[in-house]
Amino acid sequence: MAVQREGLKSQPEFRRWWKASRKRWKYSKNGIFPEQPELAYEGEWKDWDDFLGVPLPYAEAQKVASTLKIDRQEMWWAYSRERATELMELRLPSRPHIYYRKEWQGYDHGLGKPMDVPLTLPRLATGEWSRCQHEECAVEEEDEDEKDE
Repeated sequence: MAVQREGLKSQPEFRRWWKASRKRWKYSKNGIFPEQPELAYEGEWKDWDDFLGVPLPYAEAQKVASTLKIDRQEMWWAYSRERATELMELRLPSRPHIYYRKEWQGYDHGLGKPMDVPLTLPRLATGEWSRCQHEECAVEEEDEDEKDE
């Protein structure tokens, strides 16, 4: 939803933004954002955090992220690049290590994986980072190789 791109975090912020912006075109499914979206979207309304796209609290985000079947850190990065809209709808930040700075203990913990299985990019004997073995990443790497030629 377009209002989520505004970065608003609360109902009072939305009200101030709406009053300042009401003369400009702000598109939604009705053409212009309603002043009281909780009434206009009554059948689908959950709460202000959902409407504004405020990221989930860390514990909830962990549970949701664990359902995405992401095994490694590089898979998270590929997922966040390719499915940014989906992450926004799930209310997961694409850069969780920044958003959840205080709670963050690494991608393995953030993705709800057992702590004894680290999700890091392995280094090769040459000291370079190894390439991701995930199908989506392999396609992306092939595309990059073609660009280099």
